[in-house]
Formats: sequence, structure tokens, C-alpha cells
Amino acid sequence: MTEISYVDLSKTIRQVFLDADKYKMDKYVPAFEVDGKYQGDCFNYTIFEPRGAQAPLFYHVYSPYDIISKKAPQRALVFDAGELILDADIAAQVRVRTAVMSGLVIQALGHSQLHGRVLFIGTGNIAREALRSLKAHFPELTAVDFVNTRGSDAEFAAVGDEVGVKTQATSLQSIGEYDYIICHTSAHEPVLTAELRSSIKPGALIASFVSEDFCELSEEYYAAADANVIIDWDQTIAEAPELQRAVDAGVADPVKIIRLKDLLSGAQRIDDNKKYTVYRTHGTPMQNLAVLKLLMEQ
Repeated sequence: MTEISYVDLSKTIRQVFLDADKYKMDKYVPAFEVDGKYQGDCFNYTIFEPRGAQAPLFYHVYSPYDIISKKAPQRALVFDAGELILDADIAAQVRVRTAVMSGLVIQALGHSQLHGRVLFIGTGNIAREALRSLKAHFPELTAVDFVNTRGSDAEFAAVGDEVGVKTQATSLQSIGEYDYIICHTSAHEPVLTAELRSSIKPGALIASFVSEDFCELSEEYYAAADANVIIDWDQTIAEAPELQRAVDAGVADPVKIIRLKDLLSGAQRIDDNKKYTVYRTHGTPMQNLAVLKLLMEQ
């Protein structure tokens, strides 16, 4: 794997979001059946970067999946004037680009240092990368607590030892003690249930990192009266099932939802009168584009 600096990737993702309007993007996901039964699909995303009088750059990321192997590799190609200039397996870097988003958003909220306690919910591969990334963004970090949903306590603790962060297991019953709640669970049903919402500490940030068909929060967490809601881009609403339900039910107000680009540019700010802030992401082509830009520089 080609190593990418967490901080460098975070800075590049930030810039790509700020420049998002200049890129053209298109997605298609052909699915395949045998005898009427689903057998696999192939996620494809193409990004077109105009460069004035220069030939544009074409970035293409694709991920074929089948139900037999259950493998979903992430492959990327970049073309410049018809010439293939990058051909890379980016599966490992995709984990890293997901992991850096919590640090990026915390800094976008104006926190140059962490102000309070950190809770990780989930301890799997991406959570471990997120712990490394959080330490890279905030070197003063010395301790985090965690709730293990299905990962390994020992592996998460080993990463903590590696980066100089003490890790301690806890339970969701203590959720009201935390200022930063970082979720990496791949849960199909809410881990943060409606019953826990009243316990959330005022001013807390809840970050939820799951793709389509997964949800970590019940829709009540998006209540417009209580929550600042931040998303990567408009498509997050349609592709985050619990957020779409919250919008459909009138719990969340799509007009008041903050797009990450607007937060980064200063065009929108969070409302300090709201009880807490939710950042909901499901992964975007902008994050993949940042990975490819860094790989092209190496």
C-alpha cells in the first residue's frame, strides 16, 4: 500500500470540497442477474476535471461485487490526454479517506484542539484508522473510550498503544459524558437509539460513517429543533436511509441541513443554540478524488 499522510489527505479533501463546482461527475451501477436472481454489480464513478486549454483529466473508480466471493475491490484509473497515468488498487486508501473525516469536520467546527472526551462506537478496521487519524490531527489526544459492537478490543487497544492513546472500554449508558462520539459500526439498525438521545451532552458532535442501507442513528437525532445536521452533499439525504426518513417525516428540515462545502468555506455556520451536532457521511467521489490527487503526486 502506498502510504498517505492523514493530515495531507485531510487538507486535500478540504480543497476538493471547496472546488467541487468545477468537477463534473457521473455514477452508474449496472446489476446482473442469473435466472432472475441477483448475482453482482459494478459501482462506477467518473470525475471529469476541466483544465482550460489543457486536455481534461478523467478519474474513474470502479468496484465489482459478486455474491459468491463477496469481494468488492476498489480500482482507480486516471487518464490525461488519452494516456493512462495512474492505475491503482485504492481499497486501503478508501479506508483512510473515510477515517480522516472526523478530524476534518472537528477542525471545520473551529476546534483547533479537542475540547473534552472522545468515544468511539465500533472498533473495526476503519475505526482503528480513525483513531490513528484523530491522533495525527490532534497530537494532544491521550485517551479515548470505546464501545465494541463487533470488532476486537485487543486490536483497537494495540493501535492506541501504537500512537500513544490510552483506550478504555465502556458502555452506551455513559454516552452523556462525551463531547465527540465517532461511530464506525456498519450497523443495519440504530446503535444510538431514540432512548439514548436525551442523554447526549449539550454541544456534543456525533459523527456517523456508514454507506447506503446501513444506519447507526435513529431518525430522531436529526430533529431540526435540537440538531445541527452536516452532510457531505445533497445525495447524502437520499442515500442515508434514516436521514431520508427524518426528512420525509418532517423531523429534519432539508433547508437547514449544512453542506460540508459551505461549512468549510464559512458560508454556513452551526447554530450554537442547538443541543448537538450530527455529521452524517456515506462516502463521496470527492474523497476518492483527493486520494487520487495525492497518489498522482507520489
